[in-house]
Amino acid sequence: MQRLKPLISNAPVGILAISLIGVYLISMAPGLTWANYGTDGGDLITAAVTGGVAHPTGYPVYLILARLFQLLPVGSLAFRTNLMSSVAAVLAAVLVYALVTRAASPLNGHENWLAGLASAYAFGLSPLIWSQAVITEVYALHALFVASVLYLSTDDLSVRFAPERLDRFLGLIVGLATGNHLTSILLLPLLFFTKFFRNLGTPLGLSLRTSWQLDIRGLLRRLAWLGIGLLVYLSLPLRSLANPPVNWGNPVTLDGFTWLVSGKLYQDDLFVLTLPSVLERCRVVAALLLGQFGIFGLAIGFVGLILFFKPSRLYLNTLWIVAAFSFFSIIYATYDSFLYLVPVFLCFTIWIGMGLAGLMDAFNQRFRKSGSVLGLVFILY
Repeated sequence: MQRLKPLISNAPVGILAISLIGVYLISMAPGLTWANYGTDGGDLITAAVTGGVAHPTGYPVYLILARLFQLLPVGSLAFRTNLMSSVAAVLAAVLVYALVTRAASPLNGHENWLAGLASAYAFGLSPLIWSQAVITEVYALHALFVASVLYLSTDDLSVRFAPERLDRFLGLIVGLATGNHLTSILLLPLLFFTKFFRNLGTPLGLSLRTSWQLDIRGLLRRLAWLGIGLLVYLSLPLRSLANPPVNWGNPVTLDGFTWLVSGKLYQDDLFVLTLPSVLERCRVVAALLLGQFGIFGLAIGFVGLILFFKPSRLYLNTLWIVAAFSFFSIIYATYDSFLYLVPVFLCFTIWIGMGLAGLMDAFNQRFRKSGSVLGLVFILY
């Protein structure tokens, strides 16, 4: 029986991963498509296979990983690159499951796997995430990096692992995330926050004795490994030296490199909206949130945030990500800026998991086993 326990405990993760990859494979584009706002697919696929440089901001991490998937002996080049998006979305969903089951354990004990599954399915099957998991685009991988940063910065890991190791991994992952999508610079405050405090707290929440003392060594460690991760951008001029057919900005010169990596081509779309346009975009974001999870999911998410999600690193980090990426999506005046809400929806599914875990616990206290029924109903929903 002892040997079966690891298999039983890991069964929900296996079910989650197999079911999601099955759904994605059934609905995946068989080749190149502009569906789901995937208009950059041709550029990304060609740049990856020819060793070229994609449109600003270059996306060096995406191109390297896409080329590895293109070596698989299945389907067309486009299908293999689409497959990378599916794998990234599944891994991000698994991390959502892990984040919720750990954060919810004080609330719901052994049944937190139901809350974890519900939140992971809410993420993986939400229309926006699903749409990006079946085409060639950078946003599924972006979600995986955001989930990884949240996972590495949780309270329980900081208790169980050496701070030095976590500092290195966290800095490196944020650097690589920025090498996949430049908006990952919005994750930088997550590197700094915990290094400005001492006695931040326990895995169950923030300590009342928190003090404002800077951990200089830890902060420098994170910044150093952030820099190491950002070195991936140096692959862009190296790729450009071979004169590939896709070579945006020809980044072998400093001007070309700066133009490419800074996304100068798109900077005129920032802070140009009028107040009525901004208000309309806020309405659209609210409608998109409702469209992802429905009124039932929306209610449970806010219940989780307000009532059951105790202050912790994960709590504060999700609040920051929701605020920062929502703001950027609203003020960035492009037709597809709603795609930058992917990290927002990921964090909201964590709130859903916490809300469901808390409600399941409340139901169990009044009616035996009724919490499990609630969890199963939400998963079906």
